[in-house]
Amino acid sequence: MTRSTALTCLLASIVGVTLSVPLAGCGDDQVADTEVGDGDGDTDDSTPGDGDGDTGDGDGDPGDGDGDTGDGDGDGDGDGDGDGDGDGDTGDGDGDPGPVDTSTYSAVVMPGGFDRITITRVNIDEPNCTRMVIYSPVMFDDFDIDMPAQWQIEEVYNWRQGWCPMDNANPMNFPDAGTGKITVGGWDALMTYPCALNFDIELDMASDPPSTTIWKTNGVAVDGVNCG
Repeated sequence: MTRSTALTCLLASIVGVTLSVPLAGCGDDQVADTEVGDGDGDTDDSTPGDGDGDTGDGDGDPGDGDGDTGDGDGDGDGDGDGDGDGDGDTGDGDGDPGPVDTSTYSAVVMPGGFDRITITRVNIDEPNCTRMVIYSPVMFDDFDIDMPAQWQIEEVYNWRQGWCPMDNANPMNFPDAGTGKITVGGWDALMTYPCALNFDIELDMASDPPSTTIWKTNGVAVDGVNCG
């Protein structure tokens, strides 16, 4: 049968045994000093939780709330510091929508040899005004933007101001590249013109210094289309 060090010390004190050599594990008061949480600082015979330097006792090791990785202090552990840890900051997969487009949009048909639609985007905060002409039926353009079948971008004009000239005079930039997609929200009875357009694109403004504009909106009604 075995007994604990603490019990051995206790029995020795009760029976009045005089020890010429202290029992291992007994202090001056003959009570064990290596129990969990005794704060003795030993590293060879004590266990975590006593302030001796082991993990979990608040001494500065990982996991004890002292600021190291894993304890909610900001090192990628869901604490809200924007390190990609799901805390609500942009880019970490938490559902943040990213940049918000505060522009106003309008669109109008321009019948002719090609079917054309002119879209105007105005943003007084940037400030910026951009006009884009899309046309059909064509197969290719210089933009890497997904388009409705047989529709492509013909040209884009840009002015660094919060309005567009009626006559399109003196554009400041001619955007010639972009990414994203333009989709359709329904067609007219003849399936010729879209009733509405949805934008999720980024345009390279071909400006100096280089800049881009975000087009992110849905349901831009196309004026001049009979959609019933």
